[in-house]
Amino acid sequence: MNASLPLVSRYSVEGFLDKNKDTLFQDFKRLMYNSADPVLQQMWPEGKQSIHEVTKRALTAASLFKNSIVALVENLASKEPFYVRCIKPNDQKSPDVFDEERCRHQVAYLGLLENVRVRRAGFAYRQPYDRFLLRYKMTCEYTWPQHLMSTDREATQVLMEQHGFQEDVAYGHTKLFIRTPRTLFSLEQERAQLIPIIVLLLQKVCGTRAFHLRGQLSVRVGGQGACWVGFFKLYRSSPAP
Repeated sequence: MNASLPLVSRYSVEGFLDKNKDTLFQDFKRLMYNSADPVLQQMWPEGKQSIHEVTKRALTAASLFKNSIVALVENLASKEPFYVRCIKPNDQKSPDVFDEERCRHQVAYLGLLENVRVRRAGFAYRQPYDRFLLRYKMTCEYTWPQHLMSTDREATQVLMEQHGFQEDVAYGHTKLFIRTPRTLFSLEQERAQLIPIIVLLLQKVCGTRAFHLRGQLSVRVGGQGACWVGFFKLYRSSPAP
C-alpha cells in the first residue's frame, strides 16, 4: 500500500434510522396526540387509535436481543457438538507445501495424541440401542425384520453375540459401547452386502403379491417369516465377494 495516496472511506446512511429506531409505546403516542398543542397532535397521528384497538405493546430492542439469545441457546442445546481440529500444513498458505515440523508442533500443542490415546483406551463408538438396531438389525436373523425380545438391549446383545463381538462391546442402560473401530467396520461391510439382496427380495415379494391380487396367480405366496428365513439361508450360503 502506498502511504502517499489518500484513503477514501465511504459510508452509507441509507436506512440507518429505521434499523436503530427503538419503537415507542402506544401510551406515549396517545399522550402526545391528546396534548392541547396542535403541533404535537400533528407530530403523533398514531395516537389517534383507541386503547381498545391497540393492546399489544411493541417489543423493545432489549427484548428482541434477549429473545434472539434465548433462541440461539435453545438451538445449541438441541444439537450434538462435534469438534474438528484443523492443522495448517504450512505458513505460506500454499496447497503444495507440507511442513512436517510445523504439523508436529501443532499436533503436540493441541494435545491430539493424548486425545487419541484416551479414546483408544475407552470406547470409540457409542450409540443408543434403538438407533443401532435400526441400522444393523438386518445383519442378524433374530432381529430382522423385527425382533421378539422384550427390550432393544437384549436384541442388540443377541446380534453382537451372533457376530462374535461380545468381547469388544459393553452394554449400558441406554447405549451400546464398542471399543475398536474394526467391529463397526465389519458390521458396515456386512450391511452393505445385504442391502442389494434385501432390495431384490422385496421387489420379488411385492411383484408376486401384486400378480396374485390380479387373479392371475394360483400358487399361494408364503408368509413373510418364511421369506426372511430363506433370505438368510441364501445369504449365508452365497460365496463371499
